[in-house]
Amino acid sequence: MMDVIREKARTPRASGDVPIRSNRRPSIRKLFPSEGKPSAWVGYLVEEIEKATGDTHSRRMFGMIAASLPDGVIFETLSQIKQGEGIRNPGAVFVAAAKKWAAKRKRKQRVARYRP
Repeated sequence: MMDVIREKARTPRASGDVPIRSNRRPSIRKLFPSEGKPSAWVGYLVEEIEKATGDTHSRRMFGMIAASLPDGVIFETLSQIKQGEGIRNPGAVFVAAAKKWAAKRKRKQRVARYRP
């Protein structure tokens, strides 16, 4: 199965060169490392996220986000989602906002590591 996928990704173009695609995405666990919050507090945050988004299927993802992100960022994102009208899938909007914030934090950490 993987060979078929790789073959599709490396089909030659009309000019003859082979496009190189990278399917490497940052791991979700690396993007949201646990910060050692108490499990009762993380459970409370997950319940609040579920109430605000109406999404009970993404409980595990919400748990990783709640364990990783600062509480202020979580509540700020939830309040923005509650105020937004016309959002068809608030759970997906929350996860996308959390990923964006985590990627920004990771970039800042990389830059800070190289500064003297």
